[in-house]
Amino acid sequence: QRRWFKHDLNGRPLRDECSRFIPSRENPLPALNPFDKLWERTYMEGLGAPQPRLFACITKPDELLTLAPTLPSSWVLKPVGAAYSDGVFIIRDGIDCTPSERGEGSVARSCSRALDVPAIVMQLNALVSQGGRQASVLGTTRNLDWNLSAFLIEELVVCESGMTPPIDYRCYVIGEKLLWVG
Repeated sequence: QRRWFKHDLNGRPLRDECSRFIPSRENPLPALNPFDKLWERTYMEGLGAPQPRLFACITKPDELLTLAPTLPSSWVLKPVGAAYSDGVFIIRDGIDCTPSERGEGSVARSCSRALDVPAIVMQLNALVSQGGRQASVLGTTRNLDWNLSAFLIEELVVCESGMTPPIDYRCYVIGEKLLWVG
């Protein structure tokens, strides 16, 4: 990471105005940025990799108020640059299936509640005003700064098991070597 992205004198990655890491000259994939899912989506589409259908990309959470009635009954909203499911909302068949902070989303629809678009907008606006959130990372509390410059609204992909959210497989690779799957 230190070779592929610019860092300050204290070893922290430098970020642009949208909190994306700034690629170094040595970065072989400058179009891939861990804090911009829209850039990554465009890159993957260029490779021919299938992607969930993109219904909209909004820059302000309030835009969802006007857009929501035009969306299909199932969709996902996510920031272009966050992690740990911060700012992610999962709507399935008109029901909000977003997991609670207790992780209830591991069982399909266990945390379902009526869709409340104004409440979602309020939560997103709070996240945007904070720029991220405080979190305990490796034993220290620090601010997680996210890229909240835009939000993607995509087709909901349902796992073969029927789970919402789908099971998330992560493949950890260095070069052409697969290290492990999580």
